Amino acid sequence: MKAETAGPSTEVVGGLTAAAAVGAHARGCTVKVKRSKFISYKGVITAVTDQEAGLYMIDGKVGLLLAYQPLRGINSGLRPGAQVELQHVHFLFRPSISCYGPPTMLCACLRSSVRVTYFSPLLLAPQDEPAPSQSHDVLPRMLLERNLGVSEYLWLQHYSVVIRQRLCPRWVCEARACVVASRLLECVCVREERREPRDIYREMLQEPHVCPLNQYRVCSTGCVVPSVSEVCVWLEAECWSTLSLPSLLPTSEASGLMRAQLNPLLSWSFQTWSLRDNHTEDQGHQGNEGEVERRRPKKWALLVGMLESGPASATLKLRDQTGSIDIVLVEEEEEERVDEDEGETRRAQRAADNTAWLGCLVCVRSCTLVAERFLKTNFPSWSHLKEDKYITSKHCRVYLQLCVSDLQVLSPSTAMSLLLAEREKKDGAREEEKTTRNGERRPSVDAENSKKDGRRGEKDMTEIGEKQPGVAAEESSKKNGMRGEGEGQATNEEQPAEKRRAKRTRGEEKEEDKEKAEERGMKQTEGGKGGEESGERNKCKRQRTGEHMAQGMLGDGGGGAVTSDPCVSVVFRVEAKQGVALRNHQLTSGATASPGLSLSFVATVTCFGAPQRWEGDPRNTPLQQHENDSTTPHTQIDLQFISSAVRWFPLLHPDSVYRLIALHTEDVSVLRVKVDMTKGGGRNHGNPSLVIQPRWRIHTLAHTPMVTQIGPSGAQSIKTVSQILHDSACSEIVSFCGIIAQRISLEEDQGKAPAIQSLIKDKGVSVDPELRFRLTVEDPVSTSSERLQVYVDLSQSPFIPGLLPGAHILLTDLQRCLSRKGNVYCRFLPISCVAVTSLASEQSGSRPARAPPPMMLLGEWGRAGPQDEAEGEGAQQRCMLGKVKCHVTCVLHLKLQWTCSLCGSIYKQEHCSRTFPSCDSNTAVFQAEAKVAVEDGTGEAQVWFSSELVPALLSLGATEWEGLQWRMKARGHLRVYTRGWDVVSDVNQQDPLVRYLCALCSSTSICREITLTCQRRSQRQEMKEPRRMKRGEREFLSKFPSSLQLTCTHTH
Repeated sequence: MKAETAGPSTEVVGGLTAAAAVGAHARGCTVKVKRSKFISYKGVITAVTDQEAGLYMIDGKVGLLLAYQPLRGINSGLRPGAQVELQHVHFLFRPSISCYGPPTMLCACLRSSVRVTYFSPLLLAPQDEPAPSQSHDVLPRMLLERNLGVSEYLWLQHYSVVIRQRLCPRWVCEARACVVASRLLECVCVREERREPRDIYREMLQEPHVCPLNQYRVCSTGCVVPSVSEVCVWLEAECWSTLSLPSLLPTSEASGLMRAQLNPLLSWSFQTWSLRDNHTEDQGHQGNEGEVERRRPKKWALLVGMLESGPASATLKLRDQTGSIDIVLVEEEEEERVDEDEGETRRAQRAADNTAWLGCLVCVRSCTLVAERFLKTNFPSWSHLKEDKYITSKHCRVYLQLCVSDLQVLSPSTAMSLLLAEREKKDGAREEEKTTRNGERRPSVDAENSKKDGRRGEKDMTEIGEKQPGVAAEESSKKNGMRGEGEGQATNEEQPAEKRRAKRTRGEEKEEDKEKAEERGMKQTEGGKGGEESGERNKCKRQRTGEHMAQGMLGDGGGGAVTSDPCVSVVFRVEAKQGVALRNHQLTSGATASPGLSLSFVATVTCFGAPQRWEGDPRNTPLQQHENDSTTPHTQIDLQFISSAVRWFPLLHPDSVYRLIALHTEDVSVLRVKVDMTKGGGRNHGNPSLVIQPRWRIHTLAHTPMVTQIGPSGAQSIKTVSQILHDSACSEIVSFCGIIAQRISLEEDQGKAPAIQSLIKDKGVSVDPELRFRLTVEDPVSTSSERLQVYVDLSQSPFIPGLLPGAHILLTDLQRCLSRKGNVYCRFLPISCVAVTSLASEQSGSRPARAPPPMMLLGEWGRAGPQDEAEGEGAQQRCMLGKVKCHVTCVLHLKLQWTCSLCGSIYKQEHCSRTFPSCDSNTAVFQAEAKVAVEDGTGEAQVWFSSELVPALLSLGATEWEGLQWRMKARGHLRVYTRGWDVVSDVNQQDPLVRYLCALCSSTSICREITLTCQRRSQRQEMKEPRRMKRGEREFLSKFPSSLQLTCTHTH
């Protein structure tokens, strides 16, 4: 190897615009500009990495890049085994961090020479022969047209291979793979906007030598695009490797938990990771096939896939040809709110409802990876947590949580193309109006600037047309193919001459771009009566659209032409929807009808206007005046979604407006519902129903002024947690919103028969018959400590992702119940529905800080009952958590006990005391409980202390408490209590341990002034019966209120 010239490398960021530098800093990377060296080299080609891209391997360790010097004539001679001689090639060291390839690269420019000195003597097998190019050398052409750097070109080649392997030919045809890869490249590399165009004559003749390879830019942060299956495998392996069972238990209570209390706390847990910070890093070395390395953290990663809706799970999915993964998708609202705690402006989130995302090829730039663990354990006590033999079964559920703003559309669906075109049209009109207003104010100065802005806007629209082909053609064809849409449209004669000239200019530019695209062999969708498409483009279109049409989706991945088939539609607004569950439906009769269970749900909607006929599919075009006819009364109906139609469930939400389309028909009666007020001789009080057919489509309508005039829905009343707890006028079926504070799994319901898997008719549908848990929900904006218990049963429903602590949820159609002690709780019904409206990871930091518990007076706290409905001062009296400063008057009772961890019996002398049936357990836990009477001058209360707080009440240190537990092992159980003025016990009063505890409970170390944080204890509501009392010779008959019962949570 001979070095001709050399240049130093530099660490500064050069040649970047301000926007590019900001983008690089946001990704946490530093862009380095390095100088290459001129060398000459001789070697043997050992591998052909990508013949189309001009990438080869020399001597098994040096890369060769010939893309900057296209050599079509000798490409056939560059085979493994051929000897080559390179003169005046550029030597680059690590031109791309973490990109697949060797660390050193030799790049040939226009001044370099490449000569084959000895042809390959090897006879290649047919499978080793390089496949013929199907994209007509798109990669080298993109390199020349876009003037890409070495790092950008290497990433572009790698992404094109990734797209072909994971998305072709099911969603993307071979000819479009490089175009999609170039859009993915924009999400990764920081482009240098002010790069000079190439001059081939100067590169070959000028001295000193100037070419794009003299300097190359390298970003310090690598980026990989793992497949969906790799992400699932990584998550499943990582969730079990990071599991620590002791960390799932409360630290202070772990040693005192019995088996029945311990195992439910271990049955469910979750772990989250960030997409950018927790993927594995590949240093460019190929390991064993299928090997997953999980130890080196990845700085940045992207996910690429198609957005689909799975009818078998009723969730959104990100899919490629390797697999699929569930996602929880939310979007930010347009209105901003100010966070009072942090003083920052934030946007609230809500569940995503736009069906245009279905069928889009997207790039996930940022998301939260979630793995939920489900364990079945039988641990006797906390000391056996390290023994895996007590884990009977385990499985996990993995999914993604992300916001719409974290998605980058690589290839839009037809509906998304129409939506983007409509937004661009509105933005252009807004900018034009703003420019016109400024021009009227300052005509002498802004006239020329307005013209420049117009030309710049035309250029931007042209660039957008290149990225999203077919949008303008679709919009034109759509407007011509629909009936009743020509009203209110300005004709060409009514428009100003300047605007017509601008339109003609843009049309000419689009035609030129279309001709260039056809010359490059790339597909350009044409609408209406466009030119004939070649056989290759028709094949690509069929490959990309066939799968979506089979699954009921509208997108073809690149925006296809509007169909000319007739259809009918109706506009509706969702008032309420039920949850998805297995139900028995029999829609057909006769011999072909088979009984079984299918996933289904019902949505109550309000239809506006009568069904409309269309000559072409309107999709998600803006709402027309004739669709919302004020003369036609609004009708409320029930839409039944059964089997494959359940795929619309994750995007249907109350108060959103949709358009239901029945394709390939002109019969409006298919969408009309006959309102029959009598049924079976009686009056029908329910809504008429309509069954959604599998091939019908639903499109979300944008918030236009006409949609806004419809107004919000008033059918469903959403309450708060506080209203559910204290409003006695609540109906039995309630709906409310809240934030999840805690989730605990419940034991199996032995009295309920599980769903039999063989009776489920839908393929791929599976339910967990043991999935039952309790959610503790609180108000998201309230600083009070009021919480509501919600018991969820998903044994007949598919798994619902996203129910994590900190997530904002909307629960509808739950049953409000009252316990025996007067506590309010809610129970899940087969029609109940829960939706995640805000992600836990996003809101955990912005959640309002909980206010410290208020200082309470026992007299005022005791006068207000749990069901007190008074406002103002009564609201403070009924609070559940408060701080009290009081004096301990006496210890009502103190219980110390060693308990068998298996059966709960008394454990003494190293044996369980249960005799029938006998228990051979050899593990026990120590438990303590105390109940004291306190007063603060305004009232009295009885406070309960659990095991971890009893030592603080008794003023005992850690050594004294351990000695007391050791003394109790032989006795097993001891209880002292107050009788009159003395503290006594049921056992021998002369026992030293009994005498010690009696003296301790009556000493001033316990009967002292103390500050406690207490929670109101639930108690049975009993009628106050009169009690007869005698004072001297007089007898009194009086009613005494029950004492205020509190549970101590913290001692101060």
